[in-house]
Amino acid sequence: MSAKPFRRVVAFTLFVLPGVSASADTLSGRAEVIDGDTIAIAGVEPRIRLYGIDAPEGQQTCLNAAGERYLCGSRAADALASLIGRNGRVSCEEQDRDRYDRIVAVCDANGKDMNGELVAQGWALEYRDYSGGRYTDEEAEARQAARGLWAGEFDEPWAWRRGERSGTGPPIQLAQRRSCKAASSCEEAVVMWCGGYGRADGDDDGVPCENVCGSVSQVDAIRGGIGC
Repeated sequence: MSAKPFRRVVAFTLFVLPGVSASADTLSGRAEVIDGDTIAIAGVEPRIRLYGIDAPEGQQTCLNAAGERYLCGSRAADALASLIGRNGRVSCEEQDRDRYDRIVAVCDANGKDMNGELVAQGWALEYRDYSGGRYTDEEAEARQAARGLWAGEFDEPWAWRRGERSGTGPPIQLAQRRSCKAASSCEEAVVMWCGGYGRADGDDDGVPCENVCGSVSQVDAIRGGIGC
């Protein structure tokens, strides 16, 4: 990711379908969560990486306050999905392009800066090498209040990607719950589904417990993390 903002006219670089708004630096439309810091807007290529923050990877695990291992990457994706909400519409201001040619952007949903909200909730860290200090206050607040990742122990996402990982902790146990209503997160729903609760995916579309899980890509990331 370049440290200097890279601006270009979106109309020349993006394929835009009806229902998607685009200007020189702004994109808006219905979004799908890819992981805790990446979204896709329907009808737009490439994907959008949230500027100035770094969330745990899809298969990354952390320890909660009780010392139990959980899929923190999945929990971060759940938090992002909650910020986007049911209508799914976001508006993104392009800041840069990363080495994968993804758009790097600050995105708003329901009147909130999603990037900053994820850091404030503790489900993403400020990506200090690229943020210019934009989310320093939000991270300090989350850390002091022991929110999200800060409630337990975790590896910084950039270190985890380099293979600098702490102990794995105890294995995740298959849930004994047998009701989608009892699942408080997509992670719990997938663990329950993998544990043999076939009715979790009643319409057989690959997304169990749609009250907490939003997409096949989200489910697949969780399944990969637990070997399901």
